[in-house]
Amino acid sequence: TAESAESVTLTLTTFDDDTVAEYDSVNPDDVVVTIPANDAVGVTVSQSTLSVVEGSTGTFTVVLDKAPSGNVKVRVAESSAEVSLSGQSGDNTDLTFTTANWNTPQTVTVTAVDDSTAESAESVTLTLTTVNADTVAEYDSVNPADVTVVIPANDAVGVTVSQTTLSVVEGLTGTFTVVLDNAPSGNVKVRVAESSAEVSLSGQSGDNTDLTFTTANWNTPQTVTVTAVDDSTAESAESVTLTLTTVNADTVAEYDSVNPDDVV
Repeated sequence: TAESAESVTLTLTTFDDDTVAEYDSVNPDDVVVTIPANDAVGVTVSQSTLSVVEGSTGTFTVVLDKAPSGNVKVRVAESSAEVSLSGQSGDNTDLTFTTANWNTPQTVTVTAVDDSTAESAESVTLTLTTVNADTVAEYDSVNPADVTVVIPANDAVGVTVSQTTLSVVEGLTGTFTVVLDNAPSGNVKVRVAESSAEVSLSGQSGDNTDLTFTTANWNTPQTVTVTAVDDSTAESAESVTLTLTTVNADTVAEYDSVNPDDVV
């Protein structure tokens, strides 16, 4: 049985009935026998990282390394609403090992919550500890390994532009729309930039028109109106490229590397 270090005291005395008078009041030193902890105690966690796609589950197991002298309670705690645990109460799942089941692995099932929001890959740490109040002395200082749950980005993010070519006669207008493909976790700013005085854009500031999408309006197409300037000068047909980008400083992480189609 795994036990903490312990000591036993051997008490030495003189036995008066069988000892001469001059020795019967002598009190010899006692001897303390120290027994070191010679059974390595520990908690084995089957894996330290676990990859779980949103809406799916993954599992790992926990087991004691040596028989305890009493109960051992191992607590698995999560700190994020992105995951849930089997048998969870509050933020924790508790596993109780006894002298009878200490060597039977107990399974923890981890579910990655599917929130239908487009997100970057993320990770959640599950912290494992022994609960001292419910754990025998030899195990109460054991610190099991934590588990990192990796949740891949499984919601495709993107920006849909209604058309990539637009024909506009001088003095007239044309339109196209822009919309996000999946709900963002925060704001997304799409910038439409023109590089020619031959066209102007609705809502233009400088050379740009900015479209801001939120968690509330992300799936509502926003319209950009393009006006071909009538300069009364005879010219050959020409083309102007409108460049669309996401503005990183004003865009949540999962969308800041998205490159929308340009419009010619």
